[in-house]
Amino acid sequence: MKLFAKTLVNTTLGFFAFVTCSYAAIDNTAPAVKLQTSCTEAGVALNNCFTSMGALTSWINYTRLPNKTAPLVVNIGPGTFGRLALTCNAAANYTGYVSFSGSGPKQSVIQFAAGGSPPFGIIESNGCTNLSFSSLRVSSGDSAGGMNYGYIVWNGGGMSQWSNVVAEVSARGWSEDTCGSTKGEHYWMGSRFVNTALVGIGTGYSATCDDSWFIGSEITLTTRKKGILTAYNGDFVAISAANNTEVHVYGSVIRAIGPDASTSTGSLTAVSATSNGQVHLHGTGIDVLSAEARNVIALSAASGGMIHANGSAYNLSTASGTVTRIANNGGHIHAPYLWEHIPTAPLISVTGADMTTVATGTSDGHPHLAIYDTTCVSKWYDTVDKVCRP
Repeated sequence: MKLFAKTLVNTTLGFFAFVTCSYAAIDNTAPAVKLQTSCTEAGVALNNCFTSMGALTSWINYTRLPNKTAPLVVNIGPGTFGRLALTCNAAANYTGYVSFSGSGPKQSVIQFAAGGSPPFGIIESNGCTNLSFSSLRVSSGDSAGGMNYGYIVWNGGGMSQWSNVVAEVSARGWSEDTCGSTKGEHYWMGSRFVNTALVGIGTGYSATCDDSWFIGSEITLTTRKKGILTAYNGDFVAISAANNTEVHVYGSVIRAIGPDASTSTGSLTAVSATSNGQVHLHGTGIDVLSAEARNVIALSAASGGMIHANGSAYNLSTASGTVTRIANNGGHIHAPYLWEHIPTAPLISVTGADMTTVATGTSDGHPHLAIYDTTCVSKWYDTVDKVCRP
């Protein structure tokens, strides 16, 4: 009889344990949750698991309310998930502190195609701080035959960190629509940021409120998707800093690309600093390559903008138009560094402090240092022979 009772109790407990594990639960104070295409494993429903980005962000925004003392980690499995929009509320002690950790840029994708009307943010932060994104891809979902609006929108300052992230976005790239009471800070490390211009909208990374750092990363703007014949006229810029913001780029590459021949007009610029914005480049490769008939510019400063390009390399070309390494209109550009050899027209600089070497036509047959000089017809002054170059 005792053996029968013991067997009955064990069987009953096992049954209740099975029932408990069969129904998923969401702990509203959970320190970590999952975002997966399925929340069932081996026939068992997983606790603290979501299958849609909408359900997850609704829970974060209205129930979980993470903050500094109660941060949240979201582990994202393989799959494609929808728009990620967070709206923090300091009055409710909801300030951010969320880490989104994917399974790799080819495995975990956050994708949103806005079409022609808002919202446009694939990822959108409103008043949040200390948000972290790693090992995932952000995509506007461009198809082979067309383009979709979709980019990253950051409002209200705060801090973000991006590591091993591939952002493939369209139109504005990165947009700071509303500033916070203090400047935010954003760090990109080992990541790739690629923006495709759309209907004349083409600023890859636009800093208008916050400061940003790129370390060992790529920032690329392309005037349109390769193979799409629509030609967009306009002035396109890969990185822009304005309104007293700073962008720092260390050990990285900046690319502004016009991929196909067309009759489109306008300029293509790698780096622009205006309205007291600053861009600091150290050990950075700069490519401005246009198969389109555009004027190409490496560094452009205006209205109090400042660019410090230390130890940077330049690769500039265009199908038709001028190639300008330094364009200055009321700003300042430091340390543009040397051309490898004297260029052929129409390679120019708009203001001084630019240098190159001349290897032919010198009095002694040796290379000479030449300095940019607007009083010379050729714009280059041979400092050894002390003459304007032909």
